[in-house]
Amino acid sequence: MAINAKDLLQKLRKNKERFVKSYEALLKAYEKKVIEYQVKYGDYTQKVIRKQLKGEDEREPSAPMRPEDRTKDYDLYIEMLEKHGSLTIELSETLFKRLWKDRWDWTRGYVNLLNAYSGEGFGLEEMALDYSAIVE
Repeated sequence: MAINAKDLLQKLRKNKERFVKSYEALLKAYEKKVIEYQVKYGDYTQKVIRKQLKGEDEREPSAPMRPEDRTKDYDLYIEMLEKHGSLTIELSETLFKRLWKDRWDWTRGYVNLLNAYSGEGFGLEEMALDYSAIVE
């Protein structure tokens, strides 16, 4: 599929901008979850030390998952397009999904992480919906 290189570059920059905005909000939610985890883990270890655990109800808390920064994925293709000399560029189906549709191999996992942290505010609910529309 042949696509106008300038249009693709503009689209890719817009997609990167959306990712950066959502990633920054997700990091804030992650930091909040880390603080909550530290408190829960401290309480848990005190119960272990005092031998106050009550069977299966007292499981070790799970550490929150750190979001992965994917801006370099965008940067690589942006740089390649900036150096591309032709007016159009030929894209495979896979590259079309990534670069035009913003549907990367990691997108579904990213949506799941946005949904997992949605209750923390920071506009994550809207961002999760926005990204979910890409995946479907």
